[in-house]
Amino acid sequence: MPQDARVFLHLVRIDSCIIISAALFVPMLARSGNLRQSLVWTAPLFLISACTYLVNSINDIERDKTNHPERPLPSGRLSPATAAILYFALLATALLTVKHHIPTNSTWWYYWLIILVISYSYVADYLPALKAPYVAFVSTLPILIVRSLYINDRRLLAVAGALFFINLGREICLNFIDRSGDPPSRMHMIPPGQVAGLALSTQAIGIAILSTLTGKALDTLAILAFITILIVSGSRWLRSGEPKRAAQVMKIYFIAGIYFLV
Repeated sequence: MPQDARVFLHLVRIDSCIIISAALFVPMLARSGNLRQSLVWTAPLFLISACTYLVNSINDIERDKTNHPERPLPSGRLSPATAAILYFALLATALLTVKHHIPTNSTWWYYWLIILVISYSYVADYLPALKAPYVAFVSTLPILIVRSLYINDRRLLAVAGALFFINLGREICLNFIDRSGDPPSRMHMIPPGQVAGLALSTQAIGIAILSTLTGKALDTLAILAFITILIVSGSRWLRSGEPKRAAQVMKIYFIAGIYFLV
């Protein structure tokens, strides 16, 4: 793969874009059986996700020089001007895709999503204590989009609630990792052990919500897998003092959680 392509994929965090898109694509395909419709509804979400990571990388250049110097912009592998051009190109494509392919009565979901992700930098800079719950809420929107089409599907609502708490815990962990480069907030005053306890407790709440969906043996195995992730990530953070490793382990939640969207 060409170096420029690798830099671009790193910049938009392609793995996260795929996981976010799967949160809409998988449940829609499972319920509609229509591959084309599922792809059409997922395409703008993928583009919006890429825009999100792009604009956040641009806004966080100075902060990332401390927290993540290896990323494309702070490391100098890509110029901010090039990143801005890519951002506007992706944003325009996302808006056009929504306008021409999403039914009019559902376009507002995508427009609100765009507004929320663009506004994230203001929350991060001026309301840092709200950053984690803000991101956790936004992460539930792909599932809520599908639920708006299948209004009687309570399973989707429960999964969205579980995702909120599980992602809230991971965002608390990520914010803890980035403390040194983030604006001071009340979260900086909380001792590390209490931060870890808060993060892991919120994830336990999410797992408890998912446990209400169990009805067969495979469901129980999935819950056991989530509990294992919680134990391993907690051990990495609390016992080994490796919050970065803990955050990496927590990412498995989002891959394993696709099971509950089917």
